[in-house]
Amino acid sequence: KHKPDVYVQPDGGGELVFAHRSALYEGLNLADRVSYTPSRYHGRVVAADVWPAASRPRKFFGVVVKWIAKGRVGLGWIQPDDGRATLGVHGKNVVDGPLCVGERVCYATSTFQGRMVCVAVRSE
Repeated sequence: KHKPDVYVQPDGGGELVFAHRSALYEGLNLADRVSYTPSRYHGRVVAADVWPAASRPRKFFGVVVKWIAKGRVGLGWIQPDDGRATLGVHGKNVVDGPLCVGERVCYATSTFQGRMVCVAVRSE
């Protein structure tokens, strides 16, 4: 089933926050109360990670094993500490700036086109 892109209304009101479908946790429905990790994309605030408000996503840890700079964004792979296969990460899901090979990070996971990916990635 194809997930649509959505906009999140912050609790305090104000401008709607865009959330790409890759940032949405499985099982979310329109009008669900959610929490999100704010990030920046092309100078605008976006939701890098959106999950049900009643839960908090599990955080994982790992090391960046490859990073390809693509303009202002980038694309990379993270080797999880728990020994699973490497996971992809798109630059829009990096909360605090571009990553470097060898950098330790924490992240949550989501699915994109049927594959597990890293979201809400932060330097550790």
